[in-house]
This record gives sequence, structure tokens and C-alpha cells, in this order.
Amino acid sequence: LQSSAAYSAVIHGQFGLPQLEESGMTITSRIPRIQDYCYIYGPAYLYAAAAWLKVAGYGLMQIRAFSIAWAVLAMAAWFVILERLTRDRVAATLGVFLLSVNYQFIVTAANGRFDMMCASLGSLGLAAYLAVREHNLSEAIALGSLGAAAAFLSHPMGVLYGGALLWAMAALDWRRLRWGHAMWFLAPWMLCGAAILAWIWPHRDIAAAQFATHTRSRWTALLHPVASILSDARDRYLAFYFPAGAGMAARMKVTILLAGGAVCVAGMCVRRIRESAAFRVLGPALIFVYCGVALLDNLKFPYYMIHTFLFATALVAASAAGLRTGAARIPAMACVAILALAGIGGVAAKVHENSYARDYRPVIAYIHSHTTPGEYVEGEMSLNFGLGYSDPDFHMDNRLGYYTGVKPALIVTDEYADLGYFRAREPEVYRFLQRRLGQEYRQVAAFGDYRVYEPK
Repeated sequence: LQSSAAYSAVIHGQFGLPQLEESGMTITSRIPRIQDYCYIYGPAYLYAAAAWLKVAGYGLMQIRAFSIAWAVLAMAAWFVILERLTRDRVAATLGVFLLSVNYQFIVTAANGRFDMMCASLGSLGLAAYLAVREHNLSEAIALGSLGAAAAFLSHPMGVLYGGALLWAMAALDWRRLRWGHAMWFLAPWMLCGAAILAWIWPHRDIAAAQFATHTRSRWTALLHPVASILSDARDRYLAFYFPAGAGMAARMKVTILLAGGAVCVAGMCVRRIRESAAFRVLGPALIFVYCGVALLDNLKFPYYMIHTFLFATALVAASAAGLRTGAARIPAMACVAILALAGIGGVAAKVHENSYARDYRPVIAYIHSHTTPGEYVEGEMSLNFGLGYSDPDFHMDNRLGYYTGVKPALIVTDEYADLGYFRAREPEVYRFLQRRLGQEYRQVAAFGDYRVYEPK
């Protein structure tokens, strides 16, 4: 969705999602004028992705390369962060290595969403602060705040990096801070606010309506903060790393959490590590980011775990590097090996699955061979990369015509089908979907997680 909106600016001169029906997204009933204007994504991501696609062209591999480039910058940033906090290049190198084999980090780097850009900009800001603070504290604060504000312009989760920066300032430079430093911190955020106002002002009523409807379901966690924070461990992290109903191979991902947690607990038991700058900064920052993700996203999407795992991975690396000369070095290195092998195993399984060649390309070929120009096809926006951005007959409507009354020539569902969401939150829509897929349509093909339906 995000990349399609960016590419719309390349060919139409305006961010929009012409393929998306106003009721197409699950988390809101209608997004007004979404086909013409898109204000539900951060402007920094949209402009940066549009510039990238202008040069690279529109395609699945091109937008993945965009996220991968940001992932490389994020790894460079965390090398600097760890090296400055630990004064230990072993810890910094280990942190980058653990990121490079972290399954969730790699998946985020390959999905083309805004999450990696947001995480990278926030990390670059924190790295800049730590790199410059000893020489020029005002400049360090300004650079750090600029990175966090730029991350916020990419996605609201960027505000978490502003909070992490504030904590780093308090933990490392409390005695050096003066009231004048507040302006150095606030100035980038004021520029950020001005940029947002300039962006939405021409269509501010549409922007306000889109933002209100798109985020309405996300803020409810703020009404029950304690319950939301406590349940996030189960509903977001454990559900991802130990999914109910999955096979044992899929559940083996939980070893990543267990091994990483064991290293951090072992580090906390050593006073030298527990009182180090790395623990004083990264530990509370991790707790803050975890709570922030829980409160800002009530829908428990796994995409946002990347922000938590950046800080968690750094803490694991700092702990393991600190333990390498102590009595716990063998168990610590064993846990690091488990982390690496679990990540590499997950990526290897994904590569072996080769869903692009086995599932994606065949379903695109099927759609092409079983439809004629002018026939309406409904499916997830990811299909748009294969069908071609300018295909006027492709649409995304997760409610399958509940509001529009349109009956597509083909309906294509995949692993992201939102039947569970509709069953819990929109029972009338859920009953309509059951009737449409069970009585009005029949399944005619399957390609991995893709299911193709045509009218009976």
C-alpha cells in the first residue's frame, strides 16, 4: 500500500491509492478520498520512496531494495551506538552480526514498508548523539533529535526514538545539560510539525478525516495502559514466536526469545555489566520502547516488533561481550550460537520455501489467463506488483463488496485474509464474507497461501 501511494506521485503527481476501495482496509470502515489523496502514511516515507521508485521503477524487488538500503544504515548506526556505549568493538560487531541474522530484522528489511526507514532514522539519530556528545553536546542533541523527528515523519513510532534519546541524555549527560539545550532538542520537532502542516494544508479536511478513521482502532490501548502493556507480550511477541496451532518447527522460533533473555539476565547478575553505560541506557530504553509499541498499536501487528528488537539485540550483544571473560562465557556463547542458528534456520526455511516463484508468480499468471480487460479482480495490494500498477481492473477491498455491491470476476485471498478481525469486530461483514465465499463463489485454484475464487 505505502509503495503504491508513493508511486502514484511519480506518475500522477499526487499521493493516492487508486486501486484501494475506501472500505478496503480492515482497520477502518471507510477512508474518504483515499483513491485520490493519501494522508495515512508519513510524508518522509512517501517522498523518499517516490524518489527511489522514480529512479528504480515500480516493482516488488525495487521496493524491497529500498528497505534493505535502510536496513544497512540501521546496522551501521547500531555499530556506532554499541561501540560508543561499551567502548568495545567486539560488542559492536556482535550486535551487528546478531541483527544480520535476526529473522524479524531480515523480514522487515524485505517487506518494503515504512518500518525499516523509521527504525533506521531513529537509530541514526541516537548514533549521531552518542558519537558527537563528548565534543559538542548542543550539536549532538540537535542531530539526535533531528533523526528522531525524521523517524516520526516516516511513522508515528518514530516518537519512541525521541524518548530513547531523552533517556540517553539523562543517563549520560545529566550534569552537563542546561536549559538552552532544550531548544536544540525541540527545534527539529518544531520543523517536523511545520513540515506536516505544510504537507496536509492543501487538503487539510481530507487529511484530518483520513487520519481519524485510520487510527481510531489503534489508540484504544491508551484507555487501558497497564492491561495493554501486560498483554502485549502474549498477543504480539509470543503469538509470533510461539504461534498457536503451528507445527513444532514454527514454534522453535521461541528459542530466540529464551536465549536472548537468558544472556540479558546473566548480564544483569554481573555488577560490572549491570552498571555499565550500555545497560544504563539500553535497559530503560528497551522498556520504554516496548511500552510505547504496546500503547501506540492496539492491533498487535508484528511489524512494529522491529523497534523493540533493535534495543533488545543491542542489550544481548553488550551482555554477551561483557560475559566473554567471565565464568558464564560458555553458556553465554552457547546462547549466542542458538540465536544465530535460529535466525539462520528461519531465513533458510524461507529461502527454501521460495514463495515468490512457487506461489506469487503462478497466481499472477492465473489471473492474467482467466480474466479479460474490463473484468474486476479483487485481491491484496501485493498482487499489484505483478499485475502492473496501471491495471485499472485490479482493486483491493477486504470487505469484498460489502459497501460497494460490486461482484468481482475473481477474488484472491492470501495469508493476510482478515476473517478473524471481522468475526470479532464486524460480525455483519463477517457473515457477508462467509456467504460470498461459501455460497456465491467457489474456489478454483490454490497457490500456497493464495486462494482464487470465481462466481458460481
